[in-house]
Amino acid sequence: KFIDEYPYSAEAWYNLGYLYFRSELYEKSADAYDYAIVAKEDFIPAYFGKANALTELKQYYEAIEIYKESLRFHAPDAEVYYSIGECYEKAENYHRAITYYRKAIKFNPDMGEAWLGAGVVLDCLDRQLEAKHFIRRAVEVEKNNGEFWYLYANILRSLGEYDDAVKAYEKSITLSPENINVWLDFSTLYYDNANISEAFRTISR
Repeated sequence: KFIDEYPYSAEAWYNLGYLYFRSELYEKSADAYDYAIVAKEDFIPAYFGKANALTELKQYYEAIEIYKESLRFHAPDAEVYYSIGECYEKAENYHRAITYYRKAIKFNPDMGEAWLGAGVVLDCLDRQLEAKHFIRRAVEVEKNNGEFWYLYANILRSLGEYDDAVKAYEKSITLSPENINVWLDFSTLYYDNANISEAFRTISR
């Protein structure tokens, strides 16, 4: 009703887009954000909202273009570069993803998600030693993130670093005991190293 009366209200279109997004109506959300941008070309939150909606629709390259378009109105920062990297990762364009995760890290060395993203992508490219470095930096930045420790444990396991992997799985379990995958993978680590009793004990905990 408000939009009917004030059709050029960027804020109203933006809020409508947000509500559509929360309702998982992503196409409608993207359209509403588009109207917000038409009403106010430099309305940065609308660009991010539209890009998020397009990402949910798996339109990753379209989302990347929206992120890049937003840079006409604000200086680059870690968040936008991370978001672009994430889209490239989801599109399985791993080399481009690494480029943008590195850009995000350069802007904000304390951005754990960017370190982790780069590590995950390098792992997908079978560059496990490099992946280990980046994921280790992620857990150093966010020491209390159980998911980060879990992924670090997995990379250590893949490299055959048994003792360090055990410690990383234990840390992840301490921080995120509800994550079933941690227990399963931890048990598998023991099983693969012929420690059947510990494998059984872990899966039974």
